[in-house]
Amino acid sequence: MPAPYDSSPAIQAVAVTPGTPFPACRALYIGTGGNFIPTLENGGTPTFMNAQSGSVIPIRCINVSASSLTADDIVALY
Repeated sequence: MPAPYDSSPAIQAVAVTPGTPFPACRALYIGTGGNFIPTLENGGTPTFMNAQSGSVIPIRCINVSASSLTADDIVALY
């Protein structure tokens, strides 16, 4: 079962390499806006359309697909 949402500030940030799994993060920072498809901790793969540059998306995910990716400079926040 996923941990409850933690609203405290992130203490670590790691650049995401699309298509490469990473430990479940607390949120994603989108440096350059666009579309992306994360793999959520529960296995879901929603498509996020038109994410804005500089936005923080509070989702627990383990990967960002390289397919159909137009967002860039993505950082996993822990």
